[in-house]
Amino acid sequence: MYLLYSDGEGNIFEDTSLYVTGRSGWDAVPIDEDDWIELPSGGNLYELPGRKGIGIDVVTGEMRLCEKGWAVAAFIPPAHTGLYMAAYETAPDAPTLPLFCYTAAGWLDEKIYVPAVRIEQDIRQESVGYKEEQIQAGTDHLLATYPHNRLVKHLMENCCMTYTCPAARNLAIGRWECPVPVSPACNANCIGCISFQPQDETIVSTQDRLTFKPTPEEIVEFTVPHLETAPFPLVSFGQGCEGEPLTRAREIAEAIRRMRRVTGRGSININTNGSLPDNLEHLIDAERLVEDEVQPLLPRLDDGVRRVLHIRPQGGPDRPVDRQPRRDEAAGTGRGGPGPQGDADRDPPGGRKRGGGRRGVPDC
Repeated sequence: MYLLYSDGEGNIFEDTSLYVTGRSGWDAVPIDEDDWIELPSGGNLYELPGRKGIGIDVVTGEMRLCEKGWAVAAFIPPAHTGLYMAAYETAPDAPTLPLFCYTAAGWLDEKIYVPAVRIEQDIRQESVGYKEEQIQAGTDHLLATYPHNRLVKHLMENCCMTYTCPAARNLAIGRWECPVPVSPACNANCIGCISFQPQDETIVSTQDRLTFKPTPEEIVEFTVPHLETAPFPLVSFGQGCEGEPLTRAREIAEAIRRMRRVTGRGSININTNGSLPDNLEHLIDAERLVEDEVQPLLPRLDDGVRRVLHIRPQGGPDRPVDRQPRRDEAAGTGRGGPGPQGDADRDPPGGRKRGGGRRGVPDC
């Protein structure tokens, strides 16, 4: 697999004198042949200003820099996990990279390849399923139907049309998922936050965070019709364009109550950093209330699921969560895979290292 480079003007070429390498930790390493797949539909290539790719000389077998142009990396679409990040060295005056996924990329037989694996067979965010004319028509329809709804305006104008968020695009088309950001605030301070960075930070957030607090009325106004009409509907709180949704647990709970009093169709989920288990009680209480009001219209939560969610019993002492560890927890790996890791140009602890192959790649 040959290394790719850019001329700095958006044109990408292959360098047949170098085999491509990948970054694992802080090392540039060869990539096994079995790890490569053709770049999936919806993937893109980036040129990386001020950076030179690290390759393996096809004649000598030694690692060296590609001096022909800038390094190149790939963005892989949803449902895939990259196995290696792009390997390169950075010039002192190179600009800081934004918080994207920089997967290694190579060239062979007129095709672009990436070291990646598909981990999810769901097709709902595949690029081939999106038709721009349908998305534009759906966006116009939602904005006209809910002209005073700030959340619809944010989802359509920012998420769908500016950032091409797959979930927001599905909402525009009227299918599957309906993203519902609710919180402009967060109780964490993640280095790699994709929606907010301090003004004195050199990292650039990839999107703007929600700037207002949607009301339960605004949430219910468009989520109920989606639940009632969309195929395989899902309403999802906790999105990349917001802070921590459980900081607004009472408002979410009220929205859930109102949704479920109208329809039992579809699923409702929340993506959270898990730091506010007490606030989760409000959501569980909302589900209980609706169960009591509308049974047998809605199924009751399975007792096992309730034990997992009910971290602190009302009126009782704290107790451990009753569940089995996930496979990745048991292995001690956590959430693996390349992705946004904070400042892409920070050195590893202890500074840059050299020796043994091409170690100490100074950034990702």
